[in-house]
Amino acid sequence: MIEVFPPAKKKILIFDNHGSEHVQKVLPKNSFSILFVRHEKFNLYILFKTFLKFKFRYRDYLKTYIEHVRPKILITTIDNNKFFYQINFKFLKKISIQNARRTGIPEDLFFNIKEKKLKLFCDIIFTHNNSIASLYKKNINSKTYSIGSLRSNFFPVRKNILFKLGYVSTFRDRNINQKLYNNYFYEDFRKAEVLLINHLKKYSIERNIKLIILGCEIKDWKKEKEFYDSFLGKNYIFIKNSENRNTYSLIDKFEILAGIDSTLIYENFGRGNKTAFFSYRNMKYPFDSRKFAWPAKIKIDNSFCTSKKDYKNFKKVIDFVLRCNKNKWKTIYRKYFKYLMFYDSKNKKIKSYINQIIKEI
Repeated sequence: MIEVFPPAKKKILIFDNHGSEHVQKVLPKNSFSILFVRHEKFNLYILFKTFLKFKFRYRDYLKTYIEHVRPKILITTIDNNKFFYQINFKFLKKISIQNARRTGIPEDLFFNIKEKKLKLFCDIIFTHNNSIASLYKKNINSKTYSIGSLRSNFFPVRKNILFKLGYVSTFRDRNINQKLYNNYFYEDFRKAEVLLINHLKKYSIERNIKLIILGCEIKDWKKEKEFYDSFLGKNYIFIKNSENRNTYSLIDKFEILAGIDSTLIYENFGRGNKTAFFSYRNMKYPFDSRKFAWPAKIKIDNSFCTSKKDYKNFKKVIDFVLRCNKNKWKTIYRKYFKYLMFYDSKNKKIKSYINQIIKEI
């Protein structure tokens, strides 16, 4: 798509349309515009302006766009975009908001910037927890503030138990022979999920509980369902993901949710909901960064999490979490939330920070 007229001057420029629907909710109305950074839209005026400077890289185009708009705030929810942290204009403040769980695997942020001499800068990064905040500060020159999940924070916690046991899917429609790192393939990665599904199947049969799978794929949900059908048959309920699924209201309806390492399972804990973690992924570098609570240096095996893959330890964790009363779970939450996931109702903290910057303009 091509735009002809020059971009409007705005106080706030959102870096990347992807995820912008969430950040828009914390910004004053009519105060922002969006910079498309995935080649989906170009501004003809900015293109000519860039070429006149004899600059022809896509990054040059993006910088020229920012220089033209001259926002006071450049904000993104794509916190794993290295280029965002390399942008350096004195006329603006940069804000990054963590949108998903971060790891050190090859396709994620902290693998790509580790041991590379990159000058990365941000004014403030809003993070899920204190542990990951420390890692951001170690690699990026920035202040941090732990607020939890921007998406989850928009939805008030309303407990209304309708379901007993659910599992948060981490299915991806990938070739099982795809190499992820050295001699580690997607089939090896997926073994953790297969093992946990078989444990959940056995447990649900023993306890006469209807297991519910919360799907994660939107486009490939049919393939995802076929994957679970192959292990669980028809004796379970599959709730597919979609743009219209009210995921956070849905997870509040579960007595207990189980999972391996999805962002949603951590968001569930952050909302104060009873959560069982199974740290079943490969513990060798770099996939050890998908272990429970990474990068926090805390004990993995506890009352609500285990890395031991036998059925006995699985059952021990599930039984404990199911029987855990409200006060005991609250004690667990207070002890661990700073390592796992904060919760800031209605995103009051980030709204306050942005409004303060605008007042200072």
